[in-house]
Amino acid sequence: MPLEFAFIAGTVILALGLAYGVARTRARTEDEIALTEQATKDLYKRRS
Repeated sequence: MPLEFAFIAGTVILALGLAYGVARTRARTEDEIALTEQATKDLYKRRS
């Protein structure tokens, strides 16, 4: 019984975390998206 509860609780926590992440990503403004894109480009430039 405790093992099944752990799996169910873990699945619920994971699903909530994924839902939160998707909701946060969809709610980003154009400025936040542009900032993320620029930061990613800067990281790739530094690594090459």
